[in-house]
Amino acid sequence: MARPYRKSLTSIAELVEDTGLVGSWLCRSGSATQLGFGGLAGFVLCLGAFALREPFLAASLGGELSFFGAPHIGIHRACIIAQSLGLLLSQLLGATAVVELDPGRRVPALGIVLGLGELALVVLALAPPTLAPVCLLVNGLALGLVWGLAFSFLEGRRVSDGLGAAAAAGYLLAGGVMRSVGDALLSSGVPGLWVPAAAGALAAVPLAGALWMLSQFPPPDRQDEAERLFRAPMSRAMRWQFLRASALGLGLLLVAHASLSGYRELRARITLDLWGLSGCPDAPNVLTPVELPVAVAAVVAVGILMVVRDQHRALVAIHGLILLGLAFIAGSTTLHLVGVLEPTPWMILVGAGLFLVHVPFTCVLFDRMVAALGMVGTAVFMVFVAGGFGQLGRLVVLGTELVRGSLVGSLHSFAFVSLGVSVAAAVLVTMSALYFRDHRRDALTVTGGI
Repeated sequence: MARPYRKSLTSIAELVEDTGLVGSWLCRSGSATQLGFGGLAGFVLCLGAFALREPFLAASLGGELSFFGAPHIGIHRACIIAQSLGLLLSQLLGATAVVELDPGRRVPALGIVLGLGELALVVLALAPPTLAPVCLLVNGLALGLVWGLAFSFLEGRRVSDGLGAAAAAGYLLAGGVMRSVGDALLSSGVPGLWVPAAAGALAAVPLAGALWMLSQFPPPDRQDEAERLFRAPMSRAMRWQFLRASALGLGLLLVAHASLSGYRELRARITLDLWGLSGCPDAPNVLTPVELPVAVAAVVAVGILMVVRDQHRALVAIHGLILLGLAFIAGSTTLHLVGVLEPTPWMILVGAGLFLVHVPFTCVLFDRMVAALGMVGTAVFMVFVAGGFGQLGRLVVLGTELVRGSLVGSLHSFAFVSLGVSVAAAVLVTMSALYFRDHRRDALTVTGGI
């Protein structure tokens, strides 16, 4: 349960200690400076956290395991599934424990989960290979909490759209960047199983700097609260009341997010094959530079939403941005099927669509939703719930592939999957937009005793 408050709260500023000279300077400097400072902190934190999560893919984890008499599975694949399971469990933990966390404890909590993620990688290098999945389960359980804890500093502000977009850019770009770091460490002579821990050690200083910056970041001011509402830890009663009141609209969005996350996992697995078929001999080094301008464009598109001050219009606009991303996927896939687009430009456009879809789900969609619904609480709750559905979608793909083999046998079949998923998700998101269009701000006020 959240700590009981002994007085009536009127501002989130009453929940935190004085942030010191830097925090006072940021308070006086205005929104633009806060956007740059907070955006940089969120970007570095999310990028650095992936140094503790992705480079293990470059390590050599040979051999097989069998659990409870089940068919044997490769240790490397077992680690991928175990980490994904840990990420799923972390979302359940975040949606209960983290959303009840006092703001003053967020930075120590981030330090603990990052340290636990690195410790799991050190144990991975020292323990027998058969324990590797356990290490990656703990690693995923710890690191899955990072994004929600980070966004808890950024939500509820007039510039939250830009802050969330900048942090999400680090999160979305980190996969390719950190896999490249893992490959570089392996090539430089670092022993295979020490590559993940070494990558995490390299990120220690930037991560410490990001944590310090977040500790100095001032809380939302009165004008922020006037536009985006007061944000506070949510009790269990508050969470259930919010879910019940918006169950239909949220359900539509969560099903769409789960299906799109599973599709994103499929796309990540087939991307290297697509580049290989297009004649590129150095695919791993091509992926990150190609995705960089795509991510920048998605971040700019989301950040522009800051100019929309009306919360309901902004919420509808975010649905429109998601639909635009789905249109990129469906349109480019159709052009590929009729022979107009080659595999490489098709996959670039699909990636652009996925960025436009995924960034809103990770941050601004729920931040604006809380403000539009007139809710006293935190958007991080729904960020964790959506993250849980996203990880569930990934696990369904991974588990199905484990049982049945590859779900996509050719580029042609992947194209039809792309078309089907994008159209189905577009229908769900459109229905959600219609639902929330009629959900007025005064229709829901969740207080939970605060």
